[in-house]
Amino acid sequence: MVQTILCVALEVKPESAAVLTRLVHDLRQDFDAREDAELGNFPAIQTGIPSAHFLSICLFRHTSYDPLLVIEANFDGPPGPFWSQFERTFGEERLRALLRCCKEPRDNTAALFRAVTARGSRAPVAPYLEARTHWPSASHQGNRGLSRDRIRDEQKLALALEAELDGDPGYRAMAPSAIHARLRERVAPGFPWLDAPAPARIPGREDWLDVIRLGLFGAILLAALLLPGALLHTALGVPLYLSVVAVLAVIAALALRGTGGWKGLLPRRSAAAKRPPEEKPSDNSRIFAALALAVLGAPLLLFLLPALGHLLLVLAGRAEIGELLPLLGRVVTAALWGIAGLVPIAFGLAWLVRHNERRDAPQDLPPIDPATLDEIVRREDRVTQNHMASLVLVRPGIMRSLVIRAGHRGLHLFLRVLPTARKGFLGSMRTVHFAHWSFLDNGSRLVFLSNFDHSWASYLDDFIEKAHGGLTIAWGSSVGFPRTSWLFREGAADGRKFKAYALASRAVSRFWYSAYPYLTVDRIERHAEIAARFRAPALSDEEAAKWLRLL
Repeated sequence: MVQTILCVALEVKPESAAVLTRLVHDLRQDFDAREDAELGNFPAIQTGIPSAHFLSICLFRHTSYDPLLVIEANFDGPPGPFWSQFERTFGEERLRALLRCCKEPRDNTAALFRAVTARGSRAPVAPYLEARTHWPSASHQGNRGLSRDRIRDEQKLALALEAELDGDPGYRAMAPSAIHARLRERVAPGFPWLDAPAPARIPGREDWLDVIRLGLFGAILLAALLLPGALLHTALGVPLYLSVVAVLAVIAALALRGTGGWKGLLPRRSAAAKRPPEEKPSDNSRIFAALALAVLGAPLLLFLLPALGHLLLVLAGRAEIGELLPLLGRVVTAALWGIAGLVPIAFGLAWLVRHNERRDAPQDLPPIDPATLDEIVRREDRVTQNHMASLVLVRPGIMRSLVIRAGHRGLHLFLRVLPTARKGFLGSMRTVHFAHWSFLDNGSRLVFLSNFDHSWASYLDDFIEKAHGGLTIAWGSSVGFPRTSWLFREGAADGRKFKAYALASRAVSRFWYSAYPYLTVDRIERHAEIAARFRAPALSDEEAAKWLRLL
């Protein structure tokens, strides 16, 4: 099941911000007024965009930039059909009115914008929205691989099973296996999709592509670190190369010592953080496979450019193809010598990281607009789920840009193969449905959009306690973020400062749609497990007893 996460960010004319706010409010009111007893809230979206899990429209305001309109979408399938359904459901003229409040872009989408917003225009809006798409730099999917229709179908099945059990007291005297058999006899005919095997949540091809992407990312990073040492070894020879490496390592180590050395790098693991004895170890085979791919792939990546140059010489008649294999041996040897060069490089990079972190200026008490806060609070906790939209500025500098982009890419790829994340959970957190970060404006701004269970405060508490390292990697290079240490230490672990920072960056979710507003991530996974075991023609008493406990 291909699932897509994206957002569209559009600059708003400052003088049109109030008009745009009213248009979004009217849009929400119109959809809200069409409540249906069976489909629930926003039935027009339920039927008009059958692939949508979550949709939101937010308007960000800040003294450092003009207003920004952000449309977020999480849906099944490719973007093309989705945008066509989005345009048809929301209405061309309504969307056109929103776009007329926005600035004309200065890139290659300007012609599309003029065609869409011209007076009396009949040009479709969907192509422009699709052209303005921003893809996630890092993302997480709870309940990965479960389509919207499958989630709703399995919810209906669970409700039907519960109603059948509650409506017949005779089940209380039956053995678990007999209960399962009778429920199949009475309930299963109403759900014909149970007769077909459940589709794979993560197809094998997608599964191994995730491993290959993570391995390739690691190989590129390792090759970049090995390259300076490999080139220096080739240019200087072994004795002089080792001398230069030793001198550079001493200089970098002394510079690093001036920043406090490696203190604070290794995390302290408390007894409470250890895995409980009864918890089964995770299957980390994919992570190990990606690591092996990175280690083996780095020398091959270093070999590609020399090999390409050699092949060009072969085509020019100035070299022999048989010399390619000895060339590979020389490149691999140079790469192995490049390992010695990792010492000064590691010390040097560590010094740069600590130097930047020590000079960063965190914002301990960021300004929070009381009116915005009041509006956010009034819109939250109306259903089981909530929405968060945050926009922050990114610190300038080449080092910062490299760190945050590499950190986001690595975090995204790692979450794709992390065993718990593949099962729908973010570590031990079971509250995130869809969440993603995206860079805007040449990487100068970072937007975060999340759909989660329960209240905002408990959601952040979960992150602070269980995933503050990932949050610090993702947000640590943004302006005003709590002081970090070694890219992933401290930062979001300071709960009070991080909450204040996150709250100050939030915008009101003026339009927010959920296809299943009363379902938690955990409940969706339980429904999937109920359906999977209900498909079995028969269960033993022990298996059926475990299954019944899920209901």
